[in-house]
Amino acid sequence: MTTEAPSLDAVVQAWILTMSTEVDPIIREENFWAFEYIASLENDKNSVDFLWAFILEVLNRNVSEKLLYTLAAGPLEELLCFHGESVIDRVEASANSDTKFANLLAGVWRSDMEQHVWERVGRALSDRPCLGA
Repeated sequence: MTTEAPSLDAVVQAWILTMSTEVDPIIREENFWAFEYIASLENDKNSVDFLWAFILEVLNRNVSEKLLYTLAAGPLEELLCFHGESVIDRVEASANSDTKFANLLAGVWRSDMEQHVWERVGRALSDRPCLGA
């Protein structure tokens, strides 16, 4: 019996609910599957496009700043750690063209990221005009 993967929208909605501290704890617990689902994809090279779409979709929702910090230090950071080489061009382009994405990227820590990927993250942020302008 094959289980169908959840839709991007379902994962985004559930992840936001489980990561939002303003939500009732029972609702957060009921939606925790989305956190586990995203975590299960982070090391899967076949999931890079889904994870990228997930990050952009959460970023474009009306979510709290605190939740964006969680997105940066969680899924985006993990994507760069596990798949930095394959996503760094997208990351740089997005940081260059989208202040909101650049602000998100500024919340990423090096963690286990390869040095050359981390350096490109730094350049992507330093090459920007004034963030938030």
